[in-house]
Amino acid sequence: SYAKLMKLLWYNDQQFVSPWDVKRVAGKFQSTFMGNAQQDSQELISTILDALHEDLNRVQTKPYVELKSTNDPNDNSISAESWYNHLARNQSIIVDLMHGQFKSLVQCPRCSRYSITFDPFSVLSVPLPSESKIAISFNFIPYDLSRKAMKCAVLANKNDSVDMFRVQVAQLLGIHKDSVMFVTLSANTFDRFICRDRKAKLLSKLQSGASKLYALEIDPRVFNLSLIHISEPTRPERISYAVFCLKKK
Repeated sequence: SYAKLMKLLWYNDQQFVSPWDVKRVAGKFQSTFMGNAQQDSQELISTILDALHEDLNRVQTKPYVELKSTNDPNDNSISAESWYNHLARNQSIIVDLMHGQFKSLVQCPRCSRYSITFDPFSVLSVPLPSESKIAISFNFIPYDLSRKAMKCAVLANKNDSVDMFRVQVAQLLGIHKDSVMFVTLSANTFDRFICRDRKAKLLSKLQSGASKLYALEIDPRVFNLSLIHISEPTRPERISYAVFCLKKK
């Protein structure tokens, strides 16, 4: 079925091919693929490779082999012996091109002894790299009302704290870092003060909801004060100024 599919893909003039025969055979090897439900593509590839290997395996009578292990981290002879044992039972072009060997090392936390084993694999899973940077957009309201409010966007590391992100914002705006305070505005009301020890990725999440993120510049004379209350807005239908109640730390 697989050979027929390859011929259809490479030597057929049709614009599309339906691999029903391969799907039917895969269902015989793995009952998971018998129905029409959505399945994992990696499991399908692994099933097809195993089926091709069994059809092409040149070893007809598989000998018994004993699993080898060692407690010496520098002993590489067990690796070669484990691989030879694998080849004693498996010899095909699939093995030649797509099989490899894992080294598993486990150390006991009490006695510090090692247990090292070597296992074959045909499919190697690797994690996809994730973006470590996030773009955080916010509205900046200056303390000096003669200055204009502005929209800003700053790149930050996901694992940075809000306090570290404040340093970036302060450098961008040319103000003291301790004068920056992050709050959210929802339904024309200031409803949340973002603590400095929270993760910066929280600020990114707040952008996607109904709330809007604001960076407020507070009076430099109250750097050593902490926020205890935010009043209702003075003008409900537009961006307004609120009264902040502060106390000494």
